[in-house]
Amino acid sequence: MDKFSNSTIPLSFKELETSLDKLPEDTVLYKAREKIFCEIFERVRKKSTATKILLLDEFTVRIMADILDSQTIIENGISLIENISHDIPSDSSIDAIYFIGIESYKRLLMDYMPDSKFRKFGHALVFFSGGLTDEIADDILSNKEFKRYCLTLASLQLEFIIESPYVCDLSYPQYISEVLKNTKGVTVDAAFQQISKRLLTVVDTVGLEVGQVRYVKSSFSLNPDNESSRRAERCANLLVQLADVEKIQEEALSQGQKHGHGTQKKKKCTVIVLDRGSDILPALIHEFSYNALIRDHFPEVKRKTVKIDFNSSQSRIRSKDNEKEVRLSETDPIWTRYRYMFFPYILNEAEKQLKLWKGQDKFKELLKKENQLSDRGDFTNSSSSETGEAFTSALSVHQIQEFTIGKQKFALHNKILQKLNDLIDIEKLGDILEIEEASLSIFNKNLPKGTDGKVLNILTSENVSQQDKFRLLLASNICLEGGINQDSLNDYIRAIASSGQSRGKLNVSMQGITNALTSLVRLTGLTFGDSRSKSWNVRKINENAVRLRQPMLDDQKTALAKQKSGREEDTTYIGNTYKPLIYSTIKDYFANKLNTTDYPLVEGGRISKSGTARSSTMPLIILILGGVTDAELRAVEERSRDSRTEQAVYLVGTDILNPIKFLEDLQTLEI
Repeated sequence: MDKFSNSTIPLSFKELETSLDKLPEDTVLYKAREKIFCEIFERVRKKSTATKILLLDEFTVRIMADILDSQTIIENGISLIENISHDIPSDSSIDAIYFIGIESYKRLLMDYMPDSKFRKFGHALVFFSGGLTDEIADDILSNKEFKRYCLTLASLQLEFIIESPYVCDLSYPQYISEVLKNTKGVTVDAAFQQISKRLLTVVDTVGLEVGQVRYVKSSFSLNPDNESSRRAERCANLLVQLADVEKIQEEALSQGQKHGHGTQKKKKCTVIVLDRGSDILPALIHEFSYNALIRDHFPEVKRKTVKIDFNSSQSRIRSKDNEKEVRLSETDPIWTRYRYMFFPYILNEAEKQLKLWKGQDKFKELLKKENQLSDRGDFTNSSSSETGEAFTSALSVHQIQEFTIGKQKFALHNKILQKLNDLIDIEKLGDILEIEEASLSIFNKNLPKGTDGKVLNILTSENVSQQDKFRLLLASNICLEGGINQDSLNDYIRAIASSGQSRGKLNVSMQGITNALTSLVRLTGLTFGDSRSKSWNVRKINENAVRLRQPMLDDQKTALAKQKSGREEDTTYIGNTYKPLIYSTIKDYFANKLNTTDYPLVEGGRISKSGTARSSTMPLIILILGGVTDAELRAVEERSRDSRTEQAVYLVGTDILNPIKFLEDLQTLEI
């Protein structure tokens, strides 16, 4: 049984803060939805009046799940949805709509075997997610039986997964193995060519064309050989070549149009190529702080979400006339939506929301009845148990709308609270590290190399548990608004990497660092999931974390008042020194401050010549080779919320990384 047959496929929108109909027209999600409607539904409506089944493969079902919900598909005349790899009963009265990847074309031909009486469906309307090569097209059209019944054969150029309105996943997780390890015998140029082709499908979908290509020339201190820069440059050059070829083909097509009508002129964009190895430390500290530790410790609370269960070949979506069986699953973990919340901020917000909750008295009666607890009075008191109740109550009412109040719910919320308390105990952490309010500035000091300074001593001490060492990374972000500086981070990450090894030579290879951090993660007993995260205001998080330890100082109050008096900025990175490289890249690009030393412009092609003098007037697409982390996702989300900007920023990655996947991939980087 293949990997796909064991999965459930959601036919609902992703966790977006706004409905699809209200999305700006420059989003990838809007453009992809528009393409699906124009290329598939309108053609199908014109060419077929029979009952229709939509056949998807492992890749295209993820695309469709991002773009449309089941009701929309039904309303556009499609009665059934199936996995192309399943054994589906034959019915020649049903027309088949194939939306599949190129790799599934042979499975398509099996439904229309030549020189045989067997034909699984009636007519076929075929839409490939990627471009057809001449070889595959010839193979398909040589099948006379298929050619006889084929009504449409087209390519949609949608070879990517939509992670959020402005973020795309090229679904190329093998980048590390093919490019860095080359274990599968695939040449590096072949991998870059595939990635570049998929990137160009994103560019085409959002209605743009490549105007200029840049790459990031890394100056990363732990990357002396600069392999990351060379990989980015290699991919950027290949991207220029492919974009040139595509441009020539479009111009030829335009000249061949009848009546002198050419193709619609597209707006140019800038593409910046970044290799993952050029920006590791900020992503590392981001993954191991207020994001990863909390989000994966929420239990899987279930809520009702329409899904199609593909474990059974009999699964169906109900059509309007209720002719077909419906089998739906309700196993969508709620923490995928709320994983980005942070403990101090949740407690603070919970108390506020509880004051507005009209069902407070009813809930207290339920607690007293089902758990034989005495009435605790006002929940807004400051004791830890009552604060826990405030947290659980507000989380239930304010954010888990479809979860009924009951005994199971109360017990589950107590378990959540206990896990959070066990995981993040700021007071205990302060005692372990012997950090007093007056000495918090130790994190801001440069630690001399080779010394047994306080932080280094803690990180290398056998008397301090690995979990508490791990919490040090967390504390550096939540106990100080400014965090620790980059030099200090380099020093104590090097100390972790060299722990237990020869003191004669400091191990600063990325494999040494990531091996040590991976061991640290595993020893804590943490389990990381596959979920993506969104963003919260880190300044608010830091302020609440500091308040738990000490009252706000006068100068802090003054600074906060000045901030509130100015423009309200809902920014993720205020107060955090560990900004991903693309954060400053985006800012400098639209300020027209990108220099050619750090961001060289690819020369030698038509693309670079077509760029304008002020490239900042063009939309920006950033390609990250090796995968996008939550740090980059937050940066782009913040950019998309800025109403002052007119040009869109699109983030494209070969993969979307979760924390443990990020570490595992980094272990292969010998840079």
